[in-house]
Amino acid sequence: MMSLFTGAALISFAAVFVRLAQVGPDTSALYRMVFGSLALVALLWRDGCLRRINRRLVGYAFVCGLLFALDIMCWHRAIHHVGPGLATLLGNFQVFALTAVSLVLLGERPGRLFYAALPLAFAGLYLMVGVNWDSAGVDYRAGVGWGLLTAMFYAAYVTSLKVSIPRLGEPCRKALMTCVPAATALFIGAWMLFSGESFVIPSAMDFLWLALLGVMCQAAGWLFITRGMEGVSAALVGLGLLLQPALSYVWDVLFFHKPLGVAEVSGAVLALCGIYLGVVATRPAPGPRKNV
Repeated sequence: MMSLFTGAALISFAAVFVRLAQVGPDTSALYRMVFGSLALVALLWRDGCLRRINRRLVGYAFVCGLLFALDIMCWHRAIHHVGPGLATLLGNFQVFALTAVSLVLLGERPGRLFYAALPLAFAGLYLMVGVNWDSAGVDYRAGVGWGLLTAMFYAAYVTSLKVSIPRLGEPCRKALMTCVPAATALFIGAWMLFSGESFVIPSAMDFLWLALLGVMCQAAGWLFITRGMEGVSAALVGLGLLLQPALSYVWDVLFFHKPLGVAEVSGAVLALCGIYLGVVATRPAPGPRKNV
């Protein structure tokens, strides 16, 4: 359980590091993947799992990496437009997009709690962004759009993993999760060559923020979460994962002095409650613990 909460706390800093690094959204996304994949390769080598990487696994990693690249690029844009707190909370609406995708493609039906989660979450979304929508600027509206696209692409990415891992076999999970960031970096880098965004890291401090983003958030954070989710009840998983958007909001207020009105605070609370119920309703009961 502590591993789950530690991972969620580590990942909550991801949006902060994206905001602190004085680079474009795609540049921060690229180096997040580069540093993260290097850290994961080192761990894979330590565990003697590099031999599990083969042509078939790399093919699956490229499919997952394309979807993950779209997810990360949208999310980093949302952070630049609306800040770490709201961007992270909008991205966590992926639980509803994931349920829809799983229902249509995989035939997985949500539990009854899911239907209680929907109105709560979307009422919260309206209070956060809909109340002042008419007076909101173009950048803010674009940021909300990027945040919701993040949720959609993340749901597609998770679905690709749910399909890939059983086909490759559980022993290949670590190898796949190591290759995916590398494939993601290749897609982002190719897009940057096309768009003209700079690959340059301007200063040593920016290098530090990007290294922390990759190693602490992308690699360590998700390793802690993956291990912590094994054998833990759905309620605790939902609570643990809820820590990430909640803390991201706290960091946004503390570090970037985000102004909060009554409507946005109320909306954030409702949305968090809805997301929690959505996670609990869609996560299956835990089975025997596996070494992954």
